[in-house]
Amino acid sequence: MNKEIVYSLRKTKLIGSTIDLIPYSDKYEREVIRLRNQQVNRYFLNQDFELTLTSQKEWYEKYLGRNNDIYYLVQNKEGNVIGTNALYDIDFKENLCEKGRQIIDPSETLKGPYALEAELMILDIAFNVLGCNQIIAKIRQDNGKVLNMNKRLGLKIKDSVLVREIPYFVLELKKSSYKPDQFKKIIDHWCQRMRILSGGQNDSISRS
Repeated sequence: MNKEIVYSLRKTKLIGSTIDLIPYSDKYEREVIRLRNQQVNRYFLNQDFELTLTSQKEWYEKYLGRNNDIYYLVQNKEGNVIGTNALYDIDFKENLCEKGRQIIDPSETLKGPYALEAELMILDIAFNVLGCNQIIAKIRQDNGKVLNMNKRLGLKIKDSVLVREIPYFVLELKKSSYKPDQFKKIIDHWCQRMRILSGGQNDSISRS
């Protein structure tokens, strides 16, 4: 049953207010390569190599063989891929998972609360669909913006580790401590503002 949940999510498009989450397939491999090879993303992902079609295809083959990993493309309401996000190391026995691999194209970050909504959607899946009670995130210690957003969402620093010789914080969020309503209000406020600015004609921005 647990495997079926993961495989079902890998086939299901999730509709948000400002973005949608599209399950990864190999038709999006060039989009992922483009995003992950951007200099700033390579730095914060600690990716010390240039991603290629060959390496992405090899990763995808391994991904298909796993049942504890869900990888999403972040798509704006115009249908453009602007980022990625993921849940992985999903452990149904311990009711926990790790979130990460989040990218938002630097050219899109100021156009809307895309990173925030992508995180809210991922957390909702983890807690309310997969049934996790705890989520882990590993974030580079010098990634101030992502650390601040995660702290605002309620994640607490519990440890530090080295990942390929780079220091990371290990953060934790328990379902009992997660309070998303205030952040959903931010998304709703932004959508309302955009509808007003567009004279009520922007039908691509709507409540989920």
